[in-house]
Amino acid sequence: MTRLTGALFGATLTLMVASQPVWAAQEVSEDMVTASRPTYSTTMADALVARPLMAAGTVLGAAAFIVTMPLSILGGNLDEAAEVLVRQPALATTKRCLGCTSLQDQSKAQRITPSVAYQPAATNPDGTPVQIVIR
Repeated sequence: MTRLTGALFGATLTLMVASQPVWAAQEVSEDMVTASRPTYSTTMADALVARPLMAAGTVLGAAAFIVTMPLSILGGNLDEAAEVLVRQPALATTKRCLGCTSLQDQSKAQRITPSVAYQPAATNPDGTPVQIVIR
């Protein structure tokens, strides 16, 4: 039995080392990933499988947050616990574009986010925005 186990281990190790160039060939550049658009099948899989599972994960995270809240308060990390257990899963469930990978969604958000800050049309001498009152 030990002879068979050793042979299986050796074969597995050999296959792992031999297939390493194949893994390297499968790497895709970030530009190729972000340039691709979600397909019908990825959109449907995301809507019917991934999003419901992510919503369930959000609910479980909120339950875990509530259960561990006394410990988080004592430890002084209530904000971090809320961020990790509730906010991040909720944002992943609701904000990511349907069918997009997280990498595609990040590149889309960077393209949409304006690079110029809002500037009011008119300001008072002290720098505050001019308020227009219509009567």
